[in-house]
Amino acid sequence: MSWLSKLKQKTYSLQVRFFAFSLLLAIIPIITIISVSYNQYRSALKIRVSETNFNTVKQKADNIDFILSDVKASSLFLLQNSELLR
Repeated sequence: MSWLSKLKQKTYSLQVRFFAFSLLLAIIPIITIISVSYNQYRSALKIRVSETNFNTVKQKADNIDFILSDVKASSLFLLQNSELLR
């Protein structure tokens, strides 16, 4: 006889059945709350990572613009200064 058929044949006391039912009633809401919380946290984290990445790219673009404006100003200074051209 397999263990599954033995399990089916065995009758459990009312106390064991009540405990199993109570445990099941307690576990279902806990799992539901954990699942919902995890999904909300994951969504919030995705948004925050996206914002951080956007800010990083924006900062890099600002740095490149600053360097290019400095190069432009230096180029104009060199072109306008006739003493440096001689």
